[in-house]
Amino acid sequence: MGTYSHWSESITRLGIFCVASLMLVSLISLIPNRSLGLITKWGKNSLAIYVVHRFITLVFVKILPAVNYSPSYIYLALLATVLTLLLLGSDAVSNGFDSFIRGIVRAFSQEGGGRGGWTRKLASLFLLLVLLLPLLTDIMPTNSTALPVKKDQAQAIHRMLAAEQEAALEDAISIAFVGDLILLQDQVRRAYSDLSGGYDFSSMFTYAQDYLLGADLAIGVFEGPTAGPDVGYSTSNFGDGLPLFLNYPDSFAQAVKDSGIDLVSTANNHLLDKGEAGAMRTLDILEEAGLLHIGSYRNQEEKDAPLLVEVNGVRIAVLAYTYGSNGYPAEYFLRDNPALSSILVDPKDAFFPEVKEAVLKDFGRLQEMGNPPDLILVLPHMGEQFSHSTDAFQDTWNDIFIAAGADIILGDHAHAVQPIQFRSKPGSSHQAIIVNCPGNFVNSYVENNGDATSIVEIYINPHSNEIVCAGVVPMYTQSPANGNYRALPIYSILHDPLLHSQVSTYEMKRVEAVQSIVSKVMLGTRLTLDQAQKCYYLFPEGYFRQQVEAMTITAEMEEKELYKMLSQAESVCFVGDSVTAGSHNGGYGWYEPLAAAFPNLHVTREAWASATTTVLLENADAISAHKSDIYVIAIGTNDVRYRDRATCAMTAQEYITNMDLLAAKILANNPEAYLAFISPWLAQANDPFTALPIDQRDTMLREYGEALRSYCADRGFCFIDPNPAIAEVLTKYAPTDYLLDHIHPNAGAGILLYSEKVGTVLLLP
Repeated sequence: MGTYSHWSESITRLGIFCVASLMLVSLISLIPNRSLGLITKWGKNSLAIYVVHRFITLVFVKILPAVNYSPSYIYLALLATVLTLLLLGSDAVSNGFDSFIRGIVRAFSQEGGGRGGWTRKLASLFLLLVLLLPLLTDIMPTNSTALPVKKDQAQAIHRMLAAEQEAALEDAISIAFVGDLILLQDQVRRAYSDLSGGYDFSSMFTYAQDYLLGADLAIGVFEGPTAGPDVGYSTSNFGDGLPLFLNYPDSFAQAVKDSGIDLVSTANNHLLDKGEAGAMRTLDILEEAGLLHIGSYRNQEEKDAPLLVEVNGVRIAVLAYTYGSNGYPAEYFLRDNPALSSILVDPKDAFFPEVKEAVLKDFGRLQEMGNPPDLILVLPHMGEQFSHSTDAFQDTWNDIFIAAGADIILGDHAHAVQPIQFRSKPGSSHQAIIVNCPGNFVNSYVENNGDATSIVEIYINPHSNEIVCAGVVPMYTQSPANGNYRALPIYSILHDPLLHSQVSTYEMKRVEAVQSIVSKVMLGTRLTLDQAQKCYYLFPEGYFRQQVEAMTITAEMEEKELYKMLSQAESVCFVGDSVTAGSHNGGYGWYEPLAAAFPNLHVTREAWASATTTVLLENADAISAHKSDIYVIAIGTNDVRYRDRATCAMTAQEYITNMDLLAAKILANNPEAYLAFISPWLAQANDPFTALPIDQRDTMLREYGEALRSYCADRGFCFIDPNPAIAEVLTKYAPTDYLLDHIHPNAGAGILLYSEKVGTVLLLP
């Protein structure tokens, strides 16, 4: 509260009071004089409802926390509210509650202080406090310094690719897949040039092109016809109230081919937007552009001819299906024009047995070939639009495809990213993979997370034909004010200076959300922008991250003692707390850019979230067991911050004693080991977990650091204090570019900063 900064604010406040008074009078005037059944009963019993309901809401939010909010949440909350009113508003509960309150009042109103009277009073007071506890949780300040200090909580640690996995990726065949190649009205019109009199769609693919050209086989879904200009191009932007009929300029097919895409499916619900003639002309245009195609056919002979694509010696058969075409019933494809395309129907549809039999025959023809394919790849166009989860239609048909022998299923149509699944193949030790939907490639309709898309890469062992893993390239759909919609890999947004300059700070918030959506849905792991990689790898065992890029070693760094030792050593063990463990950034330790600069160095670590020197001593055997040539030890910040006598070194002298015990244990097992100690890490003023005032905390951190410096000088150990250099950067630039919170560096610029400053500060000896 404070004084008004301008006289007009008092008028505003007076107006608010007047409106509130009118609302109160209006409410009173609307209150009826007659009984309203349950509502009247609940009003009469409102005290019991008010006091006791908090117990029910506490249970409710534990079962259905707000972080898991979904549209159905409101209905469950409404149901819980009604049940609460029925239960607590009943006369039985209300009468019991009133009797309890009257008993407490009687206990405290009795005269005399006999043992029996005081016992009843204390018991009543205890029960009253228990009853009011849920209410106290509402009014208790969450940022009160009187609350107990909680230690920093660790988060998920992402496993790093092993050498065998990296080798398998290097050797693998790759198939890149993008979703709907679609052009709504704005996309078509923005591609037009008065100067050329034609349509140029190349900008859509500029930044995704390297991924598509780099794959051994790139596949897309050509969702719409190229029926020619005479019948009119796409008529709507979806959701604008206009009827949607798609049609693309012929130049779009060439742009798709030039992007690196080799094969497209034409099996989709817009296949017949311009009739059968438009569908047939589309095949001609695709062939003129040099694109392989499947999903629609000129005649039964074309439809029955298997499409086999040989990729580095692996023969892959391709099948394509669509759930139908807008405005055309299933009978049309099954009776009137069965040669045009292959459809799928809902499992509840009367035609389901017939359609399933046709699909199984498709697989049977491939498997009965004299030289059957090594792999079968299916391109189904199905799924609920704008949903990040699969529906019963998809699940049923995916099951059928897998049971029939599919190895790779690349689905689309949802216009939203959906999970990637690995499935065991019946009668085989091999895994099949299902990409339910990679999202759009580019679409001007970006509502419902339509701007969150991806390129999915499937990696195949060329010797065994096994699926190695999937790679996911998250992309953001952007439209410059003076350009067309385009697909931007998020890694490129972050690392291409020119592209980065074309994305505003406001827009970066959306890029961050897109990264989160794509990674969480497709990989099952939410990844942040600081964890950006060109491609994220999902194995049957789960997500594995790549090693970070090596920092640049300067001439100044090469003269430092630590770098000289690292260049000569065969192994190093990094020891410490959460900054070393990377327990807040997915497992990226501060040292990783430094270690990556020495590719022949065997790197291990022993680090724990919220660790103190006592924790390291408890694990001294595990630390010394590595028998590394070098030990780099960074610990002590939490000893100062937590002030817990059971686990912390409470003075600088205790801190040095603990460090000396740890050093002695390491050297007892590794007499030739080289020890380097890093001064306790700095922490920001917004540290919520310190038990000390910030200025006192920082004074003690410096004391511990100076004590460690003297200790290292006496023992001949290496001492490193990067904190002043780190603090200079955090003072000059935005700390949020480097830190996740009060102390933990992020997985990108943060750990790079820490690694670089460790290498440029003065070292002892």
